[in-house]
Amino acid sequence: TNPSVKALHLPTDRLDEACTKCIVMVIERDDVGPRIEDLHLSHIQGGDNDRDGRKHSEAPFIKIILALKQSIRIKKLSISETALNANEISAVASILYDTKSLRSLVLRQCGIDYKAASKISCALASNGSVQSFDFSNNPIGNRGVSALAVALEINTTIKKLKLSGTHLGIEGAVAIASVITNNSTLEVLDVSRNSIGDMGSSKIAVALKSNKSLRQLSLRQNYLSDVGAMCISLSLYDLKNLRAVLGCNHNIRYLNLSNNEVSRKCLLDIETARRMNLLESEKGTIRQKVAFFLSDPSNTSCFGDEITVKCMPNLLSAIGNTENATPLYHLVKNVNMPALFEPKPCTGTADSIFSIENGTTSSFGEKPAFPAYVEAGTCEPYSPL
Repeated sequence: TNPSVKALHLPTDRLDEACTKCIVMVIERDDVGPRIEDLHLSHIQGGDNDRDGRKHSEAPFIKIILALKQSIRIKKLSISETALNANEISAVASILYDTKSLRSLVLRQCGIDYKAASKISCALASNGSVQSFDFSNNPIGNRGVSALAVALEINTTIKKLKLSGTHLGIEGAVAIASVITNNSTLEVLDVSRNSIGDMGSSKIAVALKSNKSLRQLSLRQNYLSDVGAMCISLSLYDLKNLRAVLGCNHNIRYLNLSNNEVSRKCLLDIETARRMNLLESEKGTIRQKVAFFLSDPSNTSCFGDEITVKCMPNLLSAIGNTENATPLYHLVKNVNMPALFEPKPCTGTADSIFSIENGTTSSFGEKPAFPAYVEAGTCEPYSPL
């Protein structure tokens, strides 16, 4: 009867018929009981033997889950530390086809294998409401994540995906790379505590270069060495040439590579690359990366390179008004490329087009300071995934 209650937790409770009836009523009816928005179920006894050795029916669990089809208030469903059987998996999948209010689904440590994962993935493909999905600590394996990857190529609402501890290897990393490449809504991705290794990391690094939506990525505890970590670093900032700089990922702001065999020097390089992406806009990030690239005298010779010349118009389009592109104007003019610039008077200072979003300017050659944990050779998460 308390109207202020928003979350209902049912851990380790033995749900009898009377209790189940009350819970179902609260979920289904908008005019009865508190307005529950978060429903957490864990250690449900359904299907297993109870303390007295008697068989306990799975009906209470399924009744509660199916009641969500009629609910317009439940925003989050969390099921954890509960071994779900085939009927219960089918019940969970069925609500994904029908619900329009559910925003977050957590299925953590539920003993879900690849077959069950495939069934839930099929339902998720047609769902238009769930924005956060947590499959952590389930043995779905490479086959399970492959089915999920296909679903996410269709789904356009998932923004946060957690696949920590799901027994992924190189094949799973290929499926994750497919998600990164083809999904344009995913913003947070956690694939920590798996075994993707350096090969899997390289696949993900290639996919990152074409992704425009992802903001947070966790590859913690994935058996990466400096090789795999540098693949990720180069996907964020590659100094090979100007085309490489422009082809990097400009959106990843939080990157967790802790608990891997990565050296301190590599961590510093990764931190430099990550900090390049901390500006509010993609255009501002591109400006800063180009500024650092041009600040190195050894890189100015690249403007005589044919590949760079061909991509120059794309650069000018990306960074904005060419009239204010003073540094690039003079560099191009000095290597005799008048076709790329009309002879217009240059205005503004050399740093004007590389202004940081808060109004300050980025000085050429200025390197960002590193936090203490990077200096010490460790890497901590920047944001809770």
